[in-house]
Amino acid sequence: MYCPNCGGEMTGNRCPYCGSQFSEPAAPGQTGGYRQTEAVQGFAPNRNESEWKDEFQRWDDAELDDNALPVSKFLRKLAKTPLMLFSTILATLYAGGVCYTFGKASIGMTEILVANNFDSSLSNDKIGRTIFLISCFVHICMAIWLVVSMWSLFSSAVSRKKPTFHIGWFNSFHSFASVGQKLYFLLTIFALLTMGLMLFELDLSKPAFYSITMVTSNAATQTGLAHIVPLLFGENVFRAIFFIVVYAFEAIRFSMLVALSTVAGGMLRFDETTYWRLPPIALMTFLSGVLKLGVGIFTLVKLGTSMKLLMLYVPLCILGLTLICCAVLLHRFCVGVKHRQGIGV
Repeated sequence: MYCPNCGGEMTGNRCPYCGSQFSEPAAPGQTGGYRQTEAVQGFAPNRNESEWKDEFQRWDDAELDDNALPVSKFLRKLAKTPLMLFSTILATLYAGGVCYTFGKASIGMTEILVANNFDSSLSNDKIGRTIFLISCFVHICMAIWLVVSMWSLFSSAVSRKKPTFHIGWFNSFHSFASVGQKLYFLLTIFALLTMGLMLFELDLSKPAFYSITMVTSNAATQTGLAHIVPLLFGENVFRAIFFIVVYAFEAIRFSMLVALSTVAGGMLRFDETTYWRLPPIALMTFLSGVLKLGVGIFTLVKLGTSMKLLMLYVPLCILGLTLICCAVLLHRFCVGVKHRQGIGV
């Protein structure tokens, strides 16, 4: 059963996403909110495919301000803008760079692990290489997932499918954000544990402690912090604190993206605006993009432009540009929703 207000899945009389309270649970597949919107906008119920195409054509040809469009048409128009296409192409270039760089590193690391020329099965060398291989695999998967989600969103918006009923194009983004949220919360915990190990001056060469620090360090490699953090802090507790701040920031950003994709899916399903307040996802995404772009440029200027560094930090710079462009799109989305909510912007 789904909430008629935001489209989130409900298990009782109260929606866990937007907080709406209902006298009786929403029935599975309930479309009351959508039907009410149809009546207000003068749409005929049970329209067939040809009538939907006529409806698309009417809104596509009309010279209307974004704020005058029904919410599903507004979402579709925003998702097929040239800026969205440009962001998707940038994300594709980023994923290509990540797949090449970390794919090549993964192949070399796999060959070393298969040779198994280590002192023992629990040697720190083997543990470190195994964690690095896993982190490369996760990084590649997340990069590909991001590209697939963005192309799915853009392609679905360009197509002539019914936007009010077709919400599958948000599912990939929602799942991507949910996995990213869990990953960064986990990395935040590992960074906290690393800080604790350093504060208590424990023996970091022990396999268990070494594994914790290696997870934190390898995550720094994937997020572009591997070279800049030693330059700023060296090997001390402030390095772990910096990791905690960055990982926690990304975890919060992904959490906001989860909430936003849930709300957008609900609005698309029922063709009406939710009353739930949107999180400041545009600002968070912009700051994340600026951080990644700044780290990439600073590292290349500071350490030089060798081929190895270029293959590592050019994709990071491209990701930063992608996030900045996405922040503009998210800002337009939030402003449009707030206008439809009657909230001053």
